[in-house]
Amino acid sequence: MVCILICSTLIFSNSSETSVKINFSGLNIPSYFMLKYQITKTEIIGLFLASSIFIFSQQDNFLFWDNIVQLSIPANWYFDNNFKYFFLPDTVATGHPTFVGMYLAFTWQLFGKSIAVSHWALGPFVFGAYYQLFKLISTITKKRNHLYIIFLFVVLDATLLSQLSLISFDILHIFFFLWSINSILREKPLMLSFAFLGLCLVSLRGAMSGAGIILFFIFYKVLILKRFQIKNLKSFLPGVLGLVIFLVTFYLNKHWVVHNTVYDDYAPIGTPFIALKNLAVFGYWLIDFGRIGIWLFFSYVLYLAFKTKSLFDKKFKILIFIALGQFLIFLPIILMYDNPFGHRYFLPIIIPVTIATIYWVLNYSQYPKYILSFVMAIVISGYFWIYPLKIAQGWDSTPAHWPYYKIQNEMVNFIKNNRLPLTQIGTSFPNFFPLKVINLTDEENGFKKRDIQSDEYILYSNVFNESDELIDELLLSGNWREIKRIEKYQIYMVLFEKK
Repeated sequence: MVCILICSTLIFSNSSETSVKINFSGLNIPSYFMLKYQITKTEIIGLFLASSIFIFSQQDNFLFWDNIVQLSIPANWYFDNNFKYFFLPDTVATGHPTFVGMYLAFTWQLFGKSIAVSHWALGPFVFGAYYQLFKLISTITKKRNHLYIIFLFVVLDATLLSQLSLISFDILHIFFFLWSINSILREKPLMLSFAFLGLCLVSLRGAMSGAGIILFFIFYKVLILKRFQIKNLKSFLPGVLGLVIFLVTFYLNKHWVVHNTVYDDYAPIGTPFIALKNLAVFGYWLIDFGRIGIWLFFSYVLYLAFKTKSLFDKKFKILIFIALGQFLIFLPIILMYDNPFGHRYFLPIIIPVTIATIYWVLNYSQYPKYILSFVMAIVISGYFWIYPLKIAQGWDSTPAHWPYYKIQNEMVNFIKNNRLPLTQIGTSFPNFFPLKVINLTDEENGFKKRDIQSDEYILYSNVFNESDELIDELLLSGNWREIKRIEKYQIYMVLFEKK
């Protein structure tokens, strides 16, 4: 599927297509960019209210999944040490730039450390992501009703919706990514420098997206505007230099970079089998959680592109180049490294592909209402995709995980009320960290990492993606009995006691 994306772009990028140019302040700019709508004050207020209501509805959700390790633990370390040191110790360092963790710790010093404060601290970037997305789509389509429809399809994507609900640096990743794209399309080199710098310093994955942005910039300048010069790349220098300075100083201080040599359990280079497995997972993650409807029609659109030897129009081509730039960067890394990767990694591909698909349906399909209704039904169904017990899924990338927060809080209260020590109860990721870094309380204690041989109590949830052996032991062996079970909307947590 993604291979078709590459091939079609390479074949049709040079297809004949004329563009009328007009002179504007001494610059030759393709006329279709002059036809874009400005975002009205009413729309900005609407985006602000939508993002604020969304944050308010999620503000009690504690730290979840990788964000505990990648954001909460670093932020707590800076907060506890009053920013005395810049580099994290090896026991907690992940290799990512830690500026987002520092920002979060700084907001705690100003407003107090809490889950709600953390959500609202990221609120400007949630609003910023909505705004930049709206701005991007307004550049792509001239029709206001089309703008609203495309925007709705993108923001309702299960993975994007779930990520925006978390305390996560992926929120900043998406904001800076979209801001960079808009700065390129609207010929704002200074803004591009700031946006790209932010993208590169959010995380290592943000830096990977940054490389994809540079590829898109080259595609866009060479194949669409037909006016590329090396000096055009100067807007990317602050971001590249900022990342290089961070990595060099990090290495000089830590003597390792990217992969933590202390606690990283994953081999840096995968085998051919791992590469094939990762390729299959890559493809599936793109269509997971309801996106199969989008990718079915996108594949059909690319088939028509092959057949007609045309990428339809320049706006559609822009979206293809955005996705292609990200794809060309992420694919080799995914294939080469035996590291886990999640759905959120591919949002910079998912977003432009969704925009391109809905844009095509609205502008070229004979039955847009029927197609969009069908696709929207599949997209919404993705919120409820729960796989069989022994099949792991990316819980941080679907709204299906949202009941987990209340379930975990209720279970912790039950355990405390029954005077069971948390430290004597074994559990699994992401639940075995101290409550201090999960709930941002002052409690240093938390559940322990489970040991099925020695633990008398095991706390289990289907969100934990546990091994088949543990599931069979707890549920089928007869060696364990349920003390407490809490279940909401297909998500459950069970406290087991060894018989």
